[in-house]
Formats: sequence, structure tokens, C-alpha cells
Amino acid sequence: MSAESDAFYADLPGFIEFPDVTDLSRYVPLPDDWSVVIADIKGSTKAIREGRYKEVNLMGAACITAVLNALPDYSVPYVFGGDGATLAVPASAADTVKHVLGAARHLARDQFDMDLRAGMVPARDIRAAGADNMVFKWPSRGTANESKFLAGTRGRIRKWLWLYTQSFIQFLLETFDLSFGGYNAPIYREELRTNSDFRRFDDMLRMILDCPTDKADAIEAFFSGLHDEGKIAFGTHRSEHALMTCLVFSLTKGEHVHFVDGSDGGFAMAAVGLKGQMKALVDGQVAR
Repeated sequence: MSAESDAFYADLPGFIEFPDVTDLSRYVPLPDDWSVVIADIKGSTKAIREGRYKEVNLMGAACITAVLNALPDYSVPYVFGGDGATLAVPASAADTVKHVLGAARHLARDQFDMDLRAGMVPARDIRAAGADNMVFKWPSRGTANESKFLAGTRGRIRKWLWLYTQSFIQFLLETFDLSFGGYNAPIYREELRTNSDFRRFDDMLRMILDCPTDKADAIEAFFSGLHDEGKIAFGTHRSEHALMTCLVFSLTKGEHVHFVDGSDGGFAMAAVGLKGQMKALVDGQVAR
């Protein structure tokens, strides 16, 4: 639990170009005293089919927000999965992370009637089981539901009014390209494009693509051919709209990230097809 271990991810050199995720020299073993944290909404597929995907998406992002807010002096890797999240944290932060994820579980249950599951496994235990943890650093650096996340003693109506007041002010600033306080509309829009998380890699590739139907058909046909050859498993889901969940830490410093997903299931529904194809590969139902 040394300071050197705590700073492991902060000191890790980053890279800019996303295709470099295929460069194995970029990967570094996670220290033994770090832990992998996984949070997941139980029954998310059912909730999505009931039209509750924004709530599922929000709780997945809330897990990341809770951990990052609780560890302002740490730099930790994380991946947003749509209906959950994966993070890695040092041993010195383990108790804090357990506490805030416990609070997130209560929030999911009390405000959204959802069962948020969370677990933490030390990297040394994963290695002892015959696997390994490798990380890299890239890049180098719904309002009604949001009201449920605000702390304090104010009533829900006051929280709701406060959020809509903020949204209206932002609407005016965006419409007229104005600056107010620490918010500069043109700069924010440029940073939003740069900071949008529409592609990620955590032992598998996850991407949101905006493309015509014929291109989507061609992509699926290409991947289907690879699957028939036993080379890959994949899952896709098509949405008419995108859903963006935003984490804003500091507008003046450009510290905000925006998770992009499909509006009616996205990554979570694509995972249903992925799991089916993985089972087919294991069962030998496709060629290898």
C-alpha cells in the first residue's frame, strides 16, 4: 500500500490514438494490491424492456461518479458498460469504495427499485486463479432522474426546480453562445465532442456508431462471417436515438466526460446477443 502503488495509474503514460489499444506494449500489469471493482444492475434486460433504460444507464454511471467523487486525490481507470461499470482501485482506497458503492446500492433500491450488485476482487487473487489484469491509459486524460441524486434536506420539488433552472440557463447560454460564471458555451461544445466516450475497450470492443442502414447491415454481415468461422463473438443493437449521460466535475478545467449509448438498450441489449454467441462457441455450435 505504498504511495508508489497508489500513483500507479496516475503515472502510467497515456496515448491518444484509439487503434493503439491493439498494441500490447501499451499494457501494464495491475499491481497486486489493487482490486478490480464491478457493479451491475440485476435484471437490467427486463428493466430496459419496460422502458427504464435511462434509469439503468444513470445508475451505471452513478457508480463511476460515486467512486471518483470519493477519491479526489486518486487517478483510477474505469469503463462504463451501460447497465454497470468496471473500475480498478488501490488497496488504500478499498474501504472508501466499498462504502460509496454500498450507498449507491441503497440509492438504486430506494429511488429506482433496482438491485445494484457490486463486488471487489484483489488483483493477486485473480492472478492466483490463473488469469491476469492488464491496464492501459486512454485517453491521456435525464433531469427528472437526476433530481434523485441530489443530497440534502430539500424536497423533491425544490430539487426538480433547481435542475430545470440550471437547464434553462444552459439552454440560453447555448442558444446565444454566451459565457456566464465558469461556463462558456462554444468552448463547452468543443470539449463535449472531445470528451464524449463513444468507444471503449475492456477485454472487448464496445462502440456506438452513427451510420446508414446499409452500412450497419454490412458491418453485421462482416462480423457474422467471422463468427461463423469461430473467430469472434459479437452483439449489436440498433437505436433510433442516442442517450448521453454526463459527468461534470469542473467546467472551468474542462473536466467532464459524456457516456454515449443507444437510447433503448444500447450496450446492455447488444450484450444479450454477445452472450448467446459466446455460448454457441463454447458449445461447439459454430466452427473453430
